[in-house]
Amino acid sequence: MGRTAGSFLIGFGMCLLLLGLGPICLAEVARVLKDMPDSPSSKAMRTFASLLKSNPYAYAAARRFYEVSLTFYEVMSTVWEVRLFHIYSSIIGTVMILKGLLSFRSKGQDEDAKIEIKGAT
Repeated sequence: MGRTAGSFLIGFGMCLLLLGLGPICLAEVARVLKDMPDSPSSKAMRTFASLLKSNPYAYAAARRFYEVSLTFYEVMSTVWEVRLFHIYSSIIGTVMILKGLLSFRSKGQDEDAKIEIKGAT
């Protein structure tokens, strides 16, 4: 494989990895904020929210983000297929990244071998 194919595999693999892990991380943040109101992270988020209240647009955006995170957490906790989709996309993304990195490595070794052959003649 060439460098273009390796770059594509790495880039698309990163997209799949972020698609798989990003919502899981958001759901965990929502779980911590919902289930542990006395935790330091919940207190920090409440402090952050009080700072955002000075700007109504930023506060509305942060509140909407929080509501979406909670909704996604509830969907992930009740629908098993959603969890499987995110887990499988993370696994496939990781495999694609590794395949792209291996193609870069093999391409580099092929170029080193060509240089050695040219230098020997």
